[in-house]
Amino acid sequence: MSAIKVGSYLHVEPMGQDWIVFDRHNSMLATIEWYPQWRRHVMMPQPGTVWSWDCLLAVSEWMHALESAP
Repeated sequence: MSAIKVGSYLHVEPMGQDWIVFDRHNSMLATIEWYPQWRRHVMMPQPGTVWSWDCLLAVSEWMHALESAP
């Protein structure tokens, strides 16, 4: 599976059952992981990353769609 565009500046790539979030320069910003205690995906940002509201919203909407998929 190839990269999936998320919002204007980000893309995600699968890594097994998890996903990696990259910026437009292909720097790793976060992982999206299944969190069994909450039975949903969570974002684990890399230390030192900075997130604007629109990037957080784009990732949040993508995560919601990920969980809504059959």
